[in-house]
Amino acid sequence: MNQKGFGKLEVMAFLVVVALSLTIVAILYNQVMSSVSPGGTGTGTYVTPDQDYENDDTANMIMADDYASLEKQIAECSAPYFLSNSQEGDVEVVTILTLVQNQYFAAVQALDDPDILCTGYVEHHKQNGTYQTYLKCEDEYETAGYDVLKDK
Repeated sequence: MNQKGFGKLEVMAFLVVVALSLTIVAILYNQVMSSVSPGGTGTGTYVTPDQDYENDDTANMIMADDYASLEKQIAECSAPYFLSNSQEGDVEVVTILTLVQNQYFAAVQALDDPDILCTGYVEHHKQNGTYQTYLKCEDEYETAGYDVLKDK
């Protein structure tokens, strides 16, 4: 009698190969994601001011897949600035240019065109401890509520 199909041994071997392949893919994916962002979560990277900028040209670059993620990373990078440069009032504002000049991160580029540099500012609302980033990347992108007067 000629049976067509796989026997138990072939099915077990196939499942072992699939399981090993999935394990290898999971390990590689985890390594890639860990190298992309601190703590292994998120879509991009940001740095803190205590990082050594002179030995790593890409250390202070912010990379993101979308503008919401980019704005969040800029806000996170600005927190140490506000801690060391606290001002009077309920709302503090710092421009992205000031943060770049103080080496909190490198210049911010438009996501679709790296030749376009973004301008903007970060607001720190002291009462609730939140940070809000407002960006303007020429004609590529502008955060809702962006105020050009705060960017000066």
